[in-house]
Amino acid sequence: MKIKSKDLINNIGMAIIMLAIITFNLIIGANEKTFRVLPICIFTSLALIILLIKKIAYKENLIKSKLDILVSVFMLTVTLPLVFNTFCTFQGTVEFILKYFFIYVMYLLTRNVVDTSKKVNILIATTIFASLIEIILGFDIQYFHKFNWLIAKLNVQ
Repeated sequence: MKIKSKDLINNIGMAIIMLAIITFNLIIGANEKTFRVLPICIFTSLALIILLIKKIAYKENLIKSKLDILVSVFMLTVTLPLVFNTFCTFQGTVEFILKYFFIYVMYLLTRNVVDTSKKVNILIATTIFASLIEIILGFDIQYFHKFNWLIAKLNVQ
């Protein structure tokens, strides 16, 4: 029973990673109009829930190697401008910390969920698929103008 629930948690973690790849490929891509707080907070929260379940319920170690320790130390250094009050703008610093915290949490989730070559191949295929969507939308913006409603809704132009 515990193995099935552990597989379910890992599959949910894979789904979160895949949705994050697709979402951020679509709404952010090369778009620097606005800082997208809502998707970052949603995916960070979901990933943290999965990591906490793995840590508490299954008593797994989330930090698995020296590289994980180094990445964790780097994550702490991102907060130094805020701690020592040496930032240019408070908003920019908080956004920077949120972005890096999201990347760090997704790194930990990927590190703890992706454990087979099949899962790696699934993530590679997801990345390629999401990139193809962005390429199609880019061609549409340049030449065809068929998906203007979607582009306006995503606010990517």
